[in-house]
Amino acid sequence: MRAAGIERRHLAALVALLEHEGFAAAASAMYVTPSTFAATIRQVERLAGARLVERVRQGARLNARGREMADTAAEALRAMDGVLDDARRSSVAESGSLFVQTTPTLAEGLGAELLAGLMTRHPALRMSVRAPRRPIVADVAYSVAAAESDFGMTEYMTRPLEGTVQVPLGVADIAYAFPAYAEVDAETATLAHLEQFGLIVVPYFESSDVYAVLRSRTALVSRFIRARVSDRYAFADLALGGVGGFLCEYMHREELMALGLKVALFDEPFVRRFVTVARADDRRPLIATVLAQSVEVAARSYAARPRLHAGTIRGANS
Repeated sequence: MRAAGIERRHLAALVALLEHEGFAAAASAMYVTPSTFAATIRQVERLAGARLVERVRQGARLNARGREMADTAAEALRAMDGVLDDARRSSVAESGSLFVQTTPTLAEGLGAELLAGLMTRHPALRMSVRAPRRPIVADVAYSVAAAESDFGMTEYMTRPLEGTVQVPLGVADIAYAFPAYAEVDAETATLAHLEQFGLIVVPYFESSDVYAVLRSRTALVSRFIRARVSDRYAFADLALGGVGGFLCEYMHREELMALGLKVALFDEPFVRRFVTVARADDRRPLIATVLAQSVEVAARSYAARPRLHAGTIRGANS
């Protein structure tokens, strides 16, 4: 097996499949989709140079070689966690350092407010702030649970990852941005406008609960999608070019309107909820400060929510 290509997620996938005996259950435990989980297992098999999974009536499970590797992976994960925990404790004690993981949206908004507050209280604090490797919001919590980060900032999860705790960080009212030349009087948006102008989907947003809310209101959301972009800054250019509109956070409306876009809240309001995630067994005073600061930021976020307009966008098909 080529150790150079092995990542922590590969080891964790083997252990999850050993414990749950099925792609769907193992994927759920890792907070990824079954297709993503299956791709990870295929990568492990390529690195191992052998088949590790066998098909059974109930689905799929590890074969003898796979179970042997999963046992070794579990030992490696425990050893890795021990090394990381020792390093974290030593680092914080000596230098006051924190390793933080956050999605890009939060790094520019509520997360930046939280980190600024921490620096005010601890001027000598040093932080390393990183984004997850993949555009999946749950990866932040997974990084924290795996002790790869001291804490993370991400979207609220209805099922917190085992071994972690999440506290409120704030909310962002969801709005719809679309080309300013559209012949409508924008006060509030409806699903009819999503159908009329379409959707441009951006990283970190599509894996969030925002799209789950839309799908609960209509089964046609997938038909509204006009484009998917890998660069999250590209959606504004595409919208200005007439490709479609996109979901955004209402707090950024002035910046978007300055670009020449219209921004409207939905007539049935909904929000994107954010949280700060830490390990449940982390009792360091600095982490307690992080969580307390997060609650303070959340309170200000709720207080600053906009008053919603009455009425709907006029001139659109309904």
